[in-house]
This record gives sequence, C-alpha cells and structure tokens, in this order.
Amino acid sequence: MTDDPHRKNLWIPVGASAVGSAILAFALYNLDAFEFIHDVSRGHEAFELDEIFLALVLASLITSFTWAIAVWQQLRRTERAYLKLSKAYERISRSSSEAPFPSADRA
Repeated sequence: MTDDPHRKNLWIPVGASAVGSAILAFALYNLDAFEFIHDVSRGHEAFELDEIFLALVLASLITSFTWAIAVWQQLRRTERAYLKLSKAYERISRSSSEAPFPSADRA
C-alpha cells in the first residue's frame, strides 16, 4: 500500500457518510418515521403514495449507483492519463541532458 496522503483522505467522506447515516437512522427510529409514512399512505390511498414513495427510493438508489460508476470510470481514465504522462515525462527527462522543458528566457 502506498503512503499517498491523498489516498488516505478518501476515507474521510466514507466515515462522514457512515456517521451521518447512523445519526439519520437513529433520528428516524425515534420519530417513528415508517409508521408516519404508513399512516399517511393509508389515509390517502387514492393518490398511491406508497408506490410513489417506493419509486422515489428506487430512483435515488439507481441514480446514486449510476453516478458512483460514472465517477469511478472517470477516475480510472484520469489515472491512466496521469500514468501515461508521467512515463512520457520520465522518458523525455532521461533522454535529454538539459531540462525537459526549456525556460522562457532561453527562447
């Protein structure tokens, strides 16, 4: 495993999300949120609120997973481009006896 400090910082949002989720779950448990949603949906059955609620939950899950996959793919593309550029830079700097990028005052 590398000692890259940026890689270690990736766990901060994960930990914050876990703590936030636990706090939200505790609050919803204490408020009896499910019973409230059940009572409201039974009281307004003509509006099909339970199906709308389920559709919203599923749509948010699908959107979250789709977004996560897209971000992961972009990260992989960025990583590949970075590796390609760093290899090219190393190749150029090894093949040249002077600095790989001339300074503006010499041009």
